[in-house]
Amino acid sequence: MTVAIQRGEVRNRLLASLPDADFECISLGLEPMVLSRGLVLETPGEPVEDVVFVESGIASRIVVGAPHGETECGHVGFEGMTGKPVILGGRNAINRIEVRVPGIGLRIAADRIKDLLDQSRTFRDLMNTYVLACEIQTEHTLLAATNYTINQRLARWLLMYQDRTTGEELAITHDVLSDLLNVRRASITQELHVLEGIRAIRSNRGSILIRDRSLLIDVAGGSYGIPEREYEMLIPSPAAASGARQDVP
Repeated sequence: MTVAIQRGEVRNRLLASLPDADFECISLGLEPMVLSRGLVLETPGEPVEDVVFVESGIASRIVVGAPHGETECGHVGFEGMTGKPVILGGRNAINRIEVRVPGIGLRIAADRIKDLLDQSRTFRDLMNTYVLACEIQTEHTLLAATNYTINQRLARWLLMYQDRTTGEELAITHDVLSDLLNVRRASITQELHVLEGIRAIRSNRGSILIRDRSLLIDVAGGSYGIPEREYEMLIPSPAAASGARQDVP
């Protein structure tokens, strides 16, 4: 027998922000799943069968070129979800979404999301607002890649990952950082030493400890902060999310 997910059990910001009526409609279709490192949630050109609301862990949105080349364009943590093409009315994935930090997700059939988009204006508005927040993040990732140094981009990346985890220790390797920032591993190692030198972080084997977040923010400069502030303004806080669903006429 399917058991509905309870509102008090969810950590995902989008689910927690839904009005009660919308949450009740979606909760019966949610199914917990393990997000293991390396798990691919969406593949370019393939149909999006399920949408995943991330409860913990982090997945990367990766732009894949043809025939070669790829780069990360954004992150998905407990503030977000997969399935952006579904929200926009599409069927097939555009980017690859791959789990980088393991965790837990809540999966629901893409067709159920489409039904809810048709049935509820409040649900549709929240989903569209999240897509807008994703676009802002993507645009600032492009800005960072073209206007900021590797050191600044690395600091931004570490801040964004910490935003989506609990605690100060990030389970990440130099090789993964090299892939995500699309730079040589030696450059990542060098810049991590610089951040260690100012006591902003401590780099361990397979993990990075954030020692002074304020220093990282100073290093990141203008590459970090605007998308984060925009998200807070665009997505209602769970405390403010209440009331009845507005059905689509």
